[in-house]
Amino acid sequence: MVLLNPGETVVRQEHCRMESRPGLLLLTNQRLLFEGRLTEGFLTQAFRGPRMATLLDAPLHQVSNAHLDRRLLGRPSLRVDLLGKFRTFRVSDAGAWFTAIAAAKQQADHPSPWTGQPSPVVLQVQAPPPPPPPPPAVVRVRCPYCRTVYDEAAGKCPSCGSPFY
Repeated sequence: MVLLNPGETVVRQEHCRMESRPGLLLLTNQRLLFEGRLTEGFLTQAFRGPRMATLLDAPLHQVSNAHLDRRLLGRPSLRVDLLGKFRTFRVSDAGAWFTAIAAAKQQADHPSPWTGQPSPVVLQVQAPPPPPPPPPAVVRVRCPYCRTVYDEAAGKCPSCGSPFY
């Protein structure tokens, strides 16, 4: 169970996985938290039940970067850089978490001194570039005269010079 500081409110929460551990990811207006199960022996878990602990408690000023980790299969995951330590979270909507972290970090880092409202500062949180397109397929053909295998794009056989039909 996470205790909140005075003036701290929960912005977003979700049951997800951090690397391979299941748990609860919480984003507040001051910090990022992950509460998950402790790794214990089988007999200890059988008699006591699973014990929960706060495995990540990072103030928002320690979040230096966040981006979507896109995979070929499955949903994208959220990858957060906490002062050089990367944490990957498998959440249901990584884009919404990305936006919520950027907004919470902006409010925490740049409050306006006169009104108490956040100042209009844009965070530069980088999303990874899209993967490059796959290379074009190469079609190989066999020359009917000399039986040499060559690329179809060549147009003629490099060995005997006969044109491709």
